[in-house]
Amino acid sequence: CTVKSPSQSAMDTLILKCKALGKPLVVAGCVPQGSQNLKELEGVSVIGVQQIDRVVEVVEETLKGHEVRLLRRSSLPALDLPK
Repeated sequence: CTVKSPSQSAMDTLILKCKALGKPLVVAGCVPQGSQNLKELEGVSVIGVQQIDRVVEVVEETLKGHEVRLLRRSSLPALDLPK
């Protein structure tokens, strides 16, 4: 997907509000993946759309105090779901 200005702005606002609470934060999806170098993403774990299968690992590491960045493009495992 292509990051659009309203989505980017909404993400930035939400990240700043969440960071103000002082809690560990994981941001996932195409918006952070397309905006990897934003100042708002400093100190935040970020996971791209193609690593969503590793979300549990990212959350666990973030709760341990580690900042995780998984934004590389890769193939997802087949889910074998009926179509």
